[in-house]
Amino acid sequence: MTPEQLRLVRTTVVRIEDQEERFSNQFVEALLWASPDLGRFFPTDAEALGEVRRSIVRELAFLAESAGELSVFLRKARKLGTRNHRRGMLPEHYEAIAPALMTALRDTLGAEFTADVELAWRRLYCLITETMLEAAALEHFGRIVSNGA
Repeated sequence: MTPEQLRLVRTTVVRIEDQEERFSNQFVEALLWASPDLGRFFPTDAEALGEVRRSIVRELAFLAESAGELSVFLRKARKLGTRNHRRGMLPEHYEAIAPALMTALRDTLGAEFTADVELAWRRLYCLITETMLEAAALEHFGRIVSNGA
């Protein structure tokens, strides 16, 4: 990501945090519409679902804000990748997340969601996904090795 793209992401993530409920509701709705099987990763209890939605915004904001500090970013993204792998997320699930993220960003940011902002967020999402999938692969490989396969 370029310094300008980092700036765009950091600027717009503030708006996402300010509109946390709108963003997270739109994100989860778009995600479940695109890939209903991802519903198994979300609690059915309204209070627990609300916490998951808030957590999504917090984690996304942390990754967006720390993208310029690679060691901090990598540590968090790898931790999330390992956790998601243990919960059963597969590489193809990450493919459904990108369009849902763009839909939620577009809805939340409105006219502020320019082509440059979209590209910046797409690049950030690629970085997040690659790092999380790398951690998942290492977790998977480690389990295979420790099981003697």
